Amino acid sequence: MLAIMSETLPISLHVASDAQHSLVKICSVANRLEAQLNFITMTAGWFADPENEILIEFYINSSPYFPEKQFPASDEFIVLADDVHLAYYKSEHCYQCYIELTVAEVNAAKQKNAVLTAILDKKLSIVLNKIANKHEMPSI
Repeated sequence: MLAIMSETLPISLHVASDAQHSLVKICSVANRLEAQLNFITMTAGWFADPENEILIEFYINSSPYFPEKQFPASDEFIVLADDVHLAYYKSEHCYQCYIELTVAEVNAAKQKNAVLTAILDKKLSIVLNKIANKHEMPSI
């Protein structure tokens, strides 16, 4: 009999409906990247200490979104770029990261499927390395 995993992974990717409508394959790309990034960060030892384990939630959309106005109660709000924002909740050891796919990125991804994976991988890796640097963990 197969055992069902009940624990959630430390890194999760959530795709907004606007992005799903704009890019048909975005959910499958996000699922692959989520698995890949969890594997890479776990093998790098990011989550070895359960007492200090952080959760990282990515929210991907393709329309302008300004989470600082939506979530002003975060302990720290970081703007990495116009299209990349992070909210950190210290008591929950949780990051909520907002990634916007720009119009140019959506158009490029529609023309060539591999572009979407490259764009998301790059943006997600930049955010994860920022978090790694902040928490003195190895870069990926």
